[in-house]
Amino acid sequence: MLSAHESDQRLMKDKTSIIIAHHLATIVRADAIFVVKDTQLAERGTHDELLAAGGFHAESYNIQFGEPAPAVA
Repeated sequence: MLSAHESDQRLMKDKTSIIIAHHLATIVRADAIFVVKDTQLAERGTHDELLAAGGFHAESYNIQFGEPAPAVA
């Protein structure tokens, strides 16, 4: 039986998908993450790029998971 993560990956394979997520674990493997804050595009990049920048995405990840965000391998 496939996990929810595996079935999501299978469903989105070779397609353009737009995912709106508050739970950041949902998007860490996305090709591009667009962070919207106060109706404005605040940040754009991969999970690793946004963590390195130390902005809103990194801060939000830290709040959700209570630790510095790990890099995606």
